Amino acid sequence: MYPWDKIFSKKQEVRKIEEFIKSFYKKYKIKNQKVLDLGCGTGRYTIFLAQKGLEVIALDISRIPLSILAKRIKNKPYRKRIKLVKTSASRIPYPNKSFDIVISIAVLHHGKAKQIKGWFKEVKRVLKRDGYFLLSVLSKNDLRYNSGKEIEKNTKVNIKNTFDPEIPHHFFSEKEILSFLKDYEILNIKETSRVTAKKYGKFIHFDIIARKIK
Repeated sequence: MYPWDKIFSKKQEVRKIEEFIKSFYKKYKIKNQKVLDLGCGTGRYTIFLAQKGLEVIALDISRIPLSILAKRIKNKPYRKRIKLVKTSASRIPYPNKSFDIVISIAVLHHGKAKQIKGWFKEVKRVLKRDGYFLLSVLSKNDLRYNSGKEIEKNTKVNIKNTFDPEIPHHFFSEKEILSFLKDYEILNIKETSRVTAKKYGKFIHFDIIARKIK
């Protein structure tokens, strides 16, 4: 079984919408725009945005969360605004400048540096100029940074207190994550502590809202 399929077959995803996503929607009053939910999981953000009237491409590498999402939206009035796509973030099957918004929450830290660099390159490719990139990635201030086996600088496997220990986790400093976003205007960056599940405790992420300027 593919690693993410195995994980999602056991894990009940948290469906709470992060406050910075709600605040973004409220502040910028977005509408009639096309969104890529990159690493959509079981669709908490896909559903939230589709309910607001946006067209959403829900993309994930794992078939299990996509099948769960398909069941969640079956016969819903906003279903026609959602398209499910099973593929990797390394090769997004859309032309350049296809999306007004890309959202990727707790996804783009799951890899090695070279892989992550490729994902960010793909996001930049498919995002329109002046488009928004909303993302959340692990911080080095997360307590789990001190556990596990380091397979390259700041990237570890077998870390403690997580539901996906076999998947690489890259822990970012603020300087590093900003280096990945050098072609963006940073509208907001905040280090946030959140509980994904009680038994795992709090995870610390950088929550970022950026606008593509190059």
